[in-house]
Amino acid sequence: MSTQQRAGSFWKYVLLVAGREYGENVRTKGFIIGLLFFPLMLWAGIRVPQFLADKATPTRYYVVVDRSNDLGEVVRAHVGMQEARRVEIEKKKWMDKTLALPEAKRKPFVEPKARWVEVPLPSEAANLDADGLKAALRPYLVGDKKLDVAGKPSELFALVTLPEDFAKRKAGAEFWSINLADDDLKDEVEAGLERELRRREFVAKGMQPDEVKRISDIEVKVEAKNPKKAEGDQEVKTEDRIRQWAPAGFVYLLFVGIMTVAQMLLNNTVEEKSNRIVEVLLSSVTSTELMTGKLVGIAGVGFTMFASWFTTGAIVLRLSFGPEVDSVARMIFTVIFTPQFIGAFAIYFTMAYLLYASVFLAIGAMCNTLKDAQNFMGPVVMVMMVPVLTMMFIPKDPNGTLATVLSWVP
Repeated sequence: MSTQQRAGSFWKYVLLVAGREYGENVRTKGFIIGLLFFPLMLWAGIRVPQFLADKATPTRYYVVVDRSNDLGEVVRAHVGMQEARRVEIEKKKWMDKTLALPEAKRKPFVEPKARWVEVPLPSEAANLDADGLKAALRPYLVGDKKLDVAGKPSELFALVTLPEDFAKRKAGAEFWSINLADDDLKDEVEAGLERELRRREFVAKGMQPDEVKRISDIEVKVEAKNPKKAEGDQEVKTEDRIRQWAPAGFVYLLFVGIMTVAQMLLNNTVEEKSNRIVEVLLSSVTSTELMTGKLVGIAGVGFTMFASWFTTGAIVLRLSFGPEVDSVARMIFTVIFTPQFIGAFAIYFTMAYLLYASVFLAIGAMCNTLKDAQNFMGPVVMVMMVPVLTMMFIPKDPNGTLATVLSWVP
């Protein structure tokens, strides 16, 4: 048999094995369910955070005890201003969404529920000194007692106390709460007090209130420019920043994809070996043809999986593009779904797959059970984790030594 005939026969059997491997995997229920589940997860990833931000965050009830006589009003005014600003933002989103619809389909604006609401002191806590007040409110703060707000039992989120000499000492204010994760209200209280105390200091130095406000409202914006961009279009836009950070997302996607298909290849190899199916296959093809066919077949499964992910991702993002969707989502779509990124992703997936799948295939050939194979997988997975652990540093120094070295490792 000539060299050309042997080569043709080799690829004939490789493609036969690859077709069998591909068909067995893509026809499984788990693979099909996984493909159908991805768009649902993508949609949930877009909508669920919006829902949680709008609906799941409860209204926080707080109490302000002002012994300074006037700074309590400053806190109330500042928190109220932030609430009004949030309502205006939601109203703008509603207008953008509603004006794009026919008049018959326009829904009325529903004001979002307040995020922070001040409530009066419970009757048993009125007219108490500082220590007595804290002792009386402790059961409310820890959840043992509930406030009666509009006839409904509600939790007291925080207690803000302002001492009598706070304006002089600039210290002594306290924020009592058992929620250590949500500091937004505390931050707003601090911001309101800081702004007012600065204003008073300026006025005490002889400045007029309107002049103080003008100076306090000064904002400085430094425009970022990119010298690599064309003349006249050198301003750094959101799309540029997304493009800079997009590889980090692709690294994670590559890791998930490679782990999925390589694990699939390992399981199939060990299963066929333990069930002696491989002996039947080797009676018809050589070991090289069998292993190469497995690599090609599972590679096809991987490309099918990624093609489905990108296609359904594009569809979901397109369908989500209504006026209510943040423009950043639109920018992400236009930046990611480009030949530059998709082509580079396909090349890196192919190289990474051939590298790691060959290793997993060798592990499967050496082991008779999955338990034995798992002992060899640890070091390989640790190597695969290196790009995931370093991916957040690469965009900050894309031409550095670390990025250059890792770019040569699939």
